[in-house]
Amino acid sequence: GFRVSAPLSPRQPVAETLEVTQGHYRIGSRDQPFAYDHELPPQAVELSSYRIARHPVTNAEYLAFLTAGGYAPNAPGWDPAGRAWQAATGARAPWHWRQDAAGQWYEMGLNGPVELSPAEPVAGLSHHEARAYAAWVASLGGACQGAVIQHEYQWEVAARSGWLEGVGKVWEWCANPFHPYPDFQPFPEAHVSQNGFDGRQISLRGASLHTPRCLRRASYRSFAPPDHRHQRAGVRLVFPASPPA
Repeated sequence: GFRVSAPLSPRQPVAETLEVTQGHYRIGSRDQPFAYDHELPPQAVELSSYRIARHPVTNAEYLAFLTAGGYAPNAPGWDPAGRAWQAATGARAPWHWRQDAAGQWYEMGLNGPVELSPAEPVAGLSHHEARAYAAWVASLGGACQGAVIQHEYQWEVAARSGWLEGVGKVWEWCANPFHPYPDFQPFPEAHVSQNGFDGRQISLRGASLHTPRCLRRASYRSFAPPDHRHQRAGVRLVFPASPPA
């Protein structure tokens, strides 16, 4: 069997963030003739100040959650839906993760087993796992206090700034359900986007390494049910704004 030569070590999360100040921001596709209907029409949204993590949660950071008992039956941070999902699936690690004979974690990739890089974004999470991880980070206190999953508008505004790191390596779960923008007009076929507007789908932002280049833009939106784990989705956190100096 596969043996890990460089074991993954846990890394305690720290809040390496970018500050976004309160204001009105534009979201949605502008002047892109190939935009999908769910990216339109462009909107102005008002956001409160927030801090957003520079990079998605890494493998090493997620391992810290796992080794801290994040999947234990009585672990705090799981809501009832998450606990039910966990009980039904028996999940105790991300979808792609496996353990070798010595108990070291590795990833089962498209071309077989590969070692987990500590700084690469964790992938293979359900929305339940992403939320439980965020709750665990928030419980660490200090600069991590108040950690939650990003709202898709918070992601888009920060992504447009060009300051976010790790964009496009994994899809990133968002806090909000997938929804039509005000004055949404379906085209060319009504069912394509509206299949996602059933209230049960969660927004995903960014892209994965397998996403076509033409879809890699700040306004593009994807979606999946909260229990899906196989679309190479990770998570990025946001934190309350820094207190005034």
